[in-house]
Amino acid sequence: MNNKIIKLIFFILVFSPLLIYLGPRSFVAQDEGYYALQSRWILESGNWLAPQWWNNIVYDRSIGIQWLIAFSQLVFGRSIWAAHLPTTIFAFSTLYFTSEISKRIIDDKYYWISPLILATSFLWLDNAHLSTQDMALLSIECFGLFTITQLIDNKSDDLKSQPLFFLIGLTVGLGFLFKTFMIFVPILAIFPFLFLNHRSLFTSRFFLIGILTGFIPVLIWLFLSYRLYGLEAISLLFSKFYHLSSSSQYSQSNFFYIWKIALQVFPYSLFIPYGVYIAFNYVHKKYLYILLVYPFIIFALLSLFNTKTSYYALQLMPSIAIISSIGIYFFFSHPRSNKVFARAFLLVFSIILFFLIGFLLIFQNKFIVLGTFSNSHYNLLYSVLILALAWLLPLFRVCRKHLLVSFLLGPYLALMFVTQAGFLTNRSHSVPAFLDSPPLNDILSVNKPDFIFNAQDLDSDAFSQLVKIALYSPNLGTNVELNDVNTHLNYYWIQSSDLSSMVNYRLINDNPTVSPWVLVRNY
Repeated sequence: MNNKIIKLIFFILVFSPLLIYLGPRSFVAQDEGYYALQSRWILESGNWLAPQWWNNIVYDRSIGIQWLIAFSQLVFGRSIWAAHLPTTIFAFSTLYFTSEISKRIIDDKYYWISPLILATSFLWLDNAHLSTQDMALLSIECFGLFTITQLIDNKSDDLKSQPLFFLIGLTVGLGFLFKTFMIFVPILAIFPFLFLNHRSLFTSRFFLIGILTGFIPVLIWLFLSYRLYGLEAISLLFSKFYHLSSSSQYSQSNFFYIWKIALQVFPYSLFIPYGVYIAFNYVHKKYLYILLVYPFIIFALLSLFNTKTSYYALQLMPSIAIISSIGIYFFFSHPRSNKVFARAFLLVFSIILFFLIGFLLIFQNKFIVLGTFSNSHYNLLYSVLILALAWLLPLFRVCRKHLLVSFLLGPYLALMFVTQAGFLTNRSHSVPAFLDSPPLNDILSVNKPDFIFNAQDLDSDAFSQLVKIALYSPNLGTNVELNDVNTHLNYYWIQSSDLSSMVNYRLINDNPTVSPWVLVRNY
């Protein structure tokens, strides 16, 4: 027990610099700002049942993460830090379950490599700082997969398996509460394995009780919603899935996830093929389905689904971390590894990074995209410099263990710098700073400006800015029609392109920070 407590404390200390940031924070408008805004309406209206979008009830997604954000702010105060707390807890739990799964699949001495790789993969770390549904779903999936690995270790489906049956069933309903139909992707991926090896699971009353228990919050939510708002309102949950599966708005090539994952988990993606090769020879065959087939089916299902986004691939990240950790261990630290080749690998990539930094500094003004380097650009170069310096450590020591530590230390220190510099947590700081500046803050603190817009007419940029303005306004008005403006004197946020439709108004503020929105007052 003492060893477990020591390991837990060490675990928290290692990953806290990557996951906990106490400086200024801001919301990214899409999608976390959307959930934060819905959580604000929960607290202000007292309606914990229906997802809201201004004056309307909109069942276009589940409400699990909105509940947690609202509850966290109810307990710890209305702050951005409190809004991100649920995601931070889910992120820690994802790392813990990944380490426990790794402990069963690979060598006990090196199971810590997998959570470290996961925590320093940009795709995962980026989502760990977003208050959205995805980290919650991933945590539930990892818990379910961890439970299944325990089931594998049971010699037979005896009485010891029954609590595991219950827990596996529990994850189904909980996953649906946070991400609706996305939970069925891992279910479809794991179903063949459970059907072939643990068929008694499906006839176990504990499994059925677990499913029912997990779905209790969902069923109560849907039943009460049906009673209050009718079938048409909640049917949007199901029509949204059909829309995403058939819409071409977010359609991408079937190879989208291959190059996207390769970039967003670099440099670990280089070791995935080697990890797969090693797994066939060294991993016990009873774990091969969990390690290789399960993520492959998820990858195939995501690739076949018409809508493709980066965060959908988050479901693959724990598996990728475990597979790449096998390749990395055998490449750098296994007794049979070629330490000369491993050392050369680090030194070559370090030299490439130094050349890249020098090239960008010398020719910085030649890049139209970057223009003149800002402090943010220099800070990003500092993180690359940290990575390059860490990979130079093998110049001093050639021990296999030091090669492994040097390779893992580079991304850890670089991304720790990125996190603590606020790159992942304060990306929309200009809007709250603008709204909090005088004389605008004096107007917003004593008035409730309404918003004039038609949801169907908002483009992506206008929608994002609308969410940010609403989130950081101390007093939130409602969405009104243009025809209703003349019925009462008030301040209004309206798109500059719609100003020509207004009469008898005074322009209060027109600032590019919140473009295309301007603040006006009618008279």
